[in-house]
Amino acid sequence: MRRLRLGLLAQIGLALALVGTVPLAIAAAQLATVNREALVEQLLRTHTVSARTAADAIDSFLAARRSLASTLLLSPELAADPTSAVGQLRLSDSLASWSATGIVAAALYDASDQLIVKVQQKGYGELADDLLGGAAAAAGPGEMAATSSTLRTIDLHPWIRLELPLAGGSGATGSLRLAVDGEPLLRALAPEELGEQARLLLLDRAGRPLLGSAGEIADLPELLLESALSARLSGSGRFRDRAAREIVGAWSAAYSGRWIVVST
Repeated sequence: MRRLRLGLLAQIGLALALVGTVPLAIAAAQLATVNREALVEQLLRTHTVSARTAADAIDSFLAARRSLASTLLLSPELAADPTSAVGQLRLSDSLASWSATGIVAAALYDASDQLIVKVQQKGYGELADDLLGGAAAAAGPGEMAATSSTLRTIDLHPWIRLELPLAGGSGATGSLRLAVDGEPLLRALAPEELGEQARLLLLDRAGRPLLGSAGEIADLPELLLESALSARLSGSGRFRDRAAREIVGAWSAAYSGRWIVVST
């Protein structure tokens, strides 16, 4: 069989084609890389904003309710004698006025963790006993002694216990505890504008899930989890998961750094 031989014109045409298409292919590959890098940078910005926005929303939610509790503690009725009839009435009236804030119960405990007086909305007695009883969590950095917030899931619903120190004019010590519906925190972790593009989790400083499953925490790249639990209040980056896939993630601290929002 005779070998097919290209004529001179065909060789020239092929050379010209290569001269035109090879740089084009290289340029296309470079453009694809640039576009991918721009996309990743945009994702990093999106997740950074996502984590910070959620953390700010959680901080604002808690700060508003701590402010209500602080104002109540300054009332003359509680400062004089929280066990008196007027003191208990002040507590009951305050709870009634807080109905739109998600606060369903309020209680005063003495320094020995014994209940002094408790008021709650109808139907929340058992939940209040469960949520408000027991010793307080340790105060975090920058917090006042005995001031704390604890998030628990009860019957698949998030509830928050807020606790502030009580020190009346009579010298009594103890704490004011509030039981707060934590459902707004779920909304903060599910921003509608991101849809399925982001998964937000809320962790404590030990890396335990507060809102989000243990399985979801286990799926996080180890380096991302370590970074989120570090002393840095916020950050973002690219990480590799256990399947060597690239993951874009960001984190931001909420509630004085005790809780961590992670967005991936």
